[in-house]
Amino acid sequence: MKRVIWTFIVCGILCSFVSIVAGGEVPSVKPEEKWKVRGQSATYFNVKKTEGEADGTALNDGEFYRQELSFYLSKDREKQGKLGFDFRVRATNDEQIDSKELRLLYFRGYRYTKESRSELGDIAASYNPYVFSTSLKGVKLDLGQNKRTGFKTSFVGGVQKATWQEMVTTVDNEQPDRWLGGANVEYVKDAGQSVAFTVAMARDKVESGDYEEVNSLGASAVNGGIDADWRFNRYLTGKATMALMQGIDNLQDDHAAKTSHAVKLRLLTKPLPRSLRSNFTYEYVDPNFQPLVGSGAADRERFENDTSYYFDRQLKFRMTLKYSRDNLDGQLGDTQSISDGTFYCDYRPDFLKRGEMGLRFQTKAMDGRGADLGYNEGELYINLIPKTGWRLGGAYIYTNVDDDAVGAVDQKINTLRGTVGWKKRFSNDHLFRSTLNLDYKLIDQVMGDQSKVGGKIDLGYDAGKHWTFDILAQTTNSNRKFADDTDYGAYQARAGYHPWGDASKSIRLTAEQRRYSSDSTTSDQTYHENILELSYLFSF
Repeated sequence: MKRVIWTFIVCGILCSFVSIVAGGEVPSVKPEEKWKVRGQSATYFNVKKTEGEADGTALNDGEFYRQELSFYLSKDREKQGKLGFDFRVRATNDEQIDSKELRLLYFRGYRYTKESRSELGDIAASYNPYVFSTSLKGVKLDLGQNKRTGFKTSFVGGVQKATWQEMVTTVDNEQPDRWLGGANVEYVKDAGQSVAFTVAMARDKVESGDYEEVNSLGASAVNGGIDADWRFNRYLTGKATMALMQGIDNLQDDHAAKTSHAVKLRLLTKPLPRSLRSNFTYEYVDPNFQPLVGSGAADRERFENDTSYYFDRQLKFRMTLKYSRDNLDGQLGDTQSISDGTFYCDYRPDFLKRGEMGLRFQTKAMDGRGADLGYNEGELYINLIPKTGWRLGGAYIYTNVDDDAVGAVDQKINTLRGTVGWKKRFSNDHLFRSTLNLDYKLIDQVMGDQSKVGGKIDLGYDAGKHWTFDILAQTTNSNRKFADDTDYGAYQARAGYHPWGDASKSIRLTAEQRRYSSDSTTSDQTYHENILELSYLFSF
């Protein structure tokens, strides 16, 4: 197997050499068929070593490599449309990245014409979010997608698998095969006026997978729904998403099917188109609504309003109000409700040029099932971006948490943040850039005060079209009165070279170190993670 891996890496390096010699163009095998070949290659060699108490890190010591290749082949035919194949593969001996040395990550074949679009392999489809929104390995056919008005249809079918390896062999803790299919029919009357009907079916194949290991009982579902988007005029737009599902959550024990539904209504208004906008949302999701190939938080009813008011081009106000609750069928014994309101004010005066300042205030209350919580937060910020190359920013955040849950404590948190950046362009495409971020947090609580100080500095220099140099340092220090103090730091230096001044090709040398220390009451813990990496990345 190692011989195959190294052969794969050598092929990637040879492809890069051919692309350099040919000026970034890889000749196709049959030029008369007008095949176009594009792709990317990434080759990494690194050495990792841990010093100190290695029990606190998951870093593997040793020498590792990783090779990733992506190819995009396409051919345009006048009568038969566009035909193409995309695939991406990876080889590595680093188990932190992948336990398998060679893996096919992505494969897709497609054919596009004026009338239809067909795809095979790794595909994704997103119709009505309650009914069908997922990725799978299978086939997809779209008809009439290039029409501005009229009917558009789409069909999709296949199986959900995490990797292509699971398609041809059995792996440990493999999930059962989930076969699914969906269809979407959309009618477009005009721009901003459409109605779509979606139906989807999904069923787990009980005979596949390892049910004892993954603790799966198998499920099946049939979903159907309507998704409408209708703009009545320049002041009013309505959106409605509805779904009805009949599903079985246990195929092994032959459980009876349950019927559930979900509804989401949105009303977008512009009473004063240039000044005032107000959007309303209502959503109801049945407690038993658990679509296998869609999305939706079951057992929830929520109301939302989002209103923005532009006083003028310099001053903007925004307010969001949210309320949600669960236990819609009364089976939980107690209902948990959440109320949330946020107010924003953004001010961009002319004298600040590209700068802005503003404030934000949020209040949130949670009640029910022992999770009583009051949360209030205020923020004041300012950002300045003068034309001299400087970038300045600062913010102060005050947070008050009143938590009445068992074992919880009240907290008052003060946070200060600051940013300083400078960028200067010199002659001959030379550029210097720098950014400094500082963060200080003080937590006042009954169980002992805490403080946290962090900083990050990022320096870079582009020496023309060929060389780039970067230095990054980040550190965080946490002090706790009745707990362990911790100190974390990450430092990185990187040099890059672009052959022939081509930004699509890069040779990089990176040295990185991560430090962690903790003065535990039982035993002090300190370790360093050291990484040295050489990489070559190119596009052709």
